[in-house]
Amino acid sequence: MQKPLDIYYRIKSYRQNTGFNDASFDAVVSTMALMDGPDFPAAMREAFRLLRPGGFIAFSILHPCFITSGLRWQKDIDGRAMGLGCRAISSKPISVERWRFGDRPSDEDVAL
Repeated sequence: MQKPLDIYYRIKSYRQNTGFNDASFDAVVSTMALMDGPDFPAAMREAFRLLRPGGFIAFSILHPCFITSGLRWQKDIDGRAMGLGCRAISSKPISVERWRFGDRPSDEDVAL
C-alpha cells in the first residue's frame, strides 16, 4: 500500500480569492490557461496575493501562431467541441510583446 502524498486538490476560479492565506506559496504556476480566462488582471492579482516575498509566477500560454482570426472550435451536431481549426497563420507583421511585472525593470530599463 502506498503512503498518501499529502496532496490536496481544490477547484477554484483563478480570478477570485482562492481561499488560501496571503503569502502562502513560493511559486504560482499556470499551464495553458491564462489566455482563455475571463479576467487576466484579476488572476494576476490573486497570484501576487498568494506569493511569499521573493516568490515567482511561471506560466505558459498558447503560441501566437495559433491565435488567428480563423481560429474556431469545430463542433458536432449536438454542439460539443470536437477539435480546434484555423484557416491560416496570421498574416500580421511579426510583433514582440514586452511584459512587466511589479517593480522589476525591463531589459530596456537596465543600462549595461
